[in-house]
Amino acid sequence: MIISSSRRSRTDNKSLYVARNFSSDDNNRTTDNTSHYVARNSSDDDNNRATDNKLHYVARNSSSDDNSRATDNKSNSVARNSSSDDNNWSSVKSPWLMLPPSVECGNVLYYNFYNLAESRIERIRSTLEGDDDDAKFVGSSHGWIAVLNRRNHGLFLWNPMTEVRINLPSLLTLPDPQINCCGIVSKLILSCSPDHDVDQCRAMMIFGPFNRLAFCQPGRSTHWTPIGHLYWTKYLYGEVSHHSDEEDDYVRRYTDCVYSPTHKLFFCYVMWRLECWDLGDLECPRICWSEIVRYMSGVASELETRVLCWRYPEVMTQQFLVVAEQMNQLFLMDRQVCLRMGPDATYRPHIYFGKYRGWDDKFPHQTFSFDVFKVDYISGKLIMTSLEGSLDGLAMFIGKNHSFAIPTPTNHGLEKDCIYFTDTNRHQPPAGSIYGGHDIGIYHCATRTFSDCFYPRDTNKINKIVPAPMWFTPNESTH
Repeated sequence: MIISSSRRSRTDNKSLYVARNFSSDDNNRTTDNTSHYVARNSSDDDNNRATDNKLHYVARNSSSDDNSRATDNKSNSVARNSSSDDNNWSSVKSPWLMLPPSVECGNVLYYNFYNLAESRIERIRSTLEGDDDDAKFVGSSHGWIAVLNRRNHGLFLWNPMTEVRINLPSLLTLPDPQINCCGIVSKLILSCSPDHDVDQCRAMMIFGPFNRLAFCQPGRSTHWTPIGHLYWTKYLYGEVSHHSDEEDDYVRRYTDCVYSPTHKLFFCYVMWRLECWDLGDLECPRICWSEIVRYMSGVASELETRVLCWRYPEVMTQQFLVVAEQMNQLFLMDRQVCLRMGPDATYRPHIYFGKYRGWDDKFPHQTFSFDVFKVDYISGKLIMTSLEGSLDGLAMFIGKNHSFAIPTPTNHGLEKDCIYFTDTNRHQPPAGSIYGGHDIGIYHCATRTFSDCFYPRDTNKINKIVPAPMWFTPNESTH
């Protein structure tokens, strides 16, 4: 991405709101029942999904002896001890797919990852204790997993490779958490690894029922600082005018955020608008620019658009921001999800009878198309360039993780010009549904086709996956 040197600092006092109000109401116990969970239950049906006898296994046991690291070539089994040389993991560069955990030996919890480059399962014994095992994973960034404790609304970062934990401020430090937060975190990302540069590290999260923004400095901040305008704070005190033309009078839902280490800026997508934030000064966060995204006219011809609308009348579009650090490039991605996909890859209408009126629970939601654009900001103008049939040789990884793109020649096992995607749970089936967390796969841009990524995409073989898998990238700084 190109950022001109004459970058504007266009802070709108009406749209920029920095709140310093702290609340510690312990009664705010609202949780998302359909969200991710980590369960200590040996009878959990999901445990069996995280194993594949045809794959190699890497088991990590913090109490094992160093001698247990011997490799058995016949069984292809490798055991890792917590005191082993960290260089054993220095070769890990390819992203891992975080799978549902498994419980063994009665109550020993293991976290499972699918290593794309090696086509094998990596297993790490959990070091989380107490209430932390009843947690929701709300993000993955720079080798760290963001965890929300659903019992006390605490947040922390956890590095499964080094067993290091860094506490973040509680959700209860947000202004009016019962109104603005409701115990919901949609996504949490980092600007860098906290153990790499603690002074410059920032955590940004999308929170609450209407997807607001807040940030903090991991390990140092005692509260979350909201940025942008808190709509529900005004609504709570009756300050919203429904007849006003002010931009702040409607709810602006942030759908994704990403960090560019080259520019040291956060980029956020909110309702057809791209924002650029500078959070270097904790006391004075500023919005550098905010521009309307105009790109829909170049996506497809009118005929193609009408065909898609006819084939998929119920479509949910999700936006993702992707950074390719090696290319210094920002991308914007549109993901189209059919809310009821049949086995023949066509939309299936609702049947208005049954236990759930309007929902017969027969057909799952499924991604059917992507559109990708290069994003450049030059001389005060936002320039969008559509990519068709190619991603410039990159492989992109999107989901609840910090979305990123990497070159494929140096990452064996990855396919170029492909999008590796996971379910974000933005479309929540009713409680008791047999689906959820299943929308996972690989999209091949050149042929506009899909293929499986560990889990099947065939709608006849899809099952509910809890918690929904997400991408995790161990890197050398975490080893």
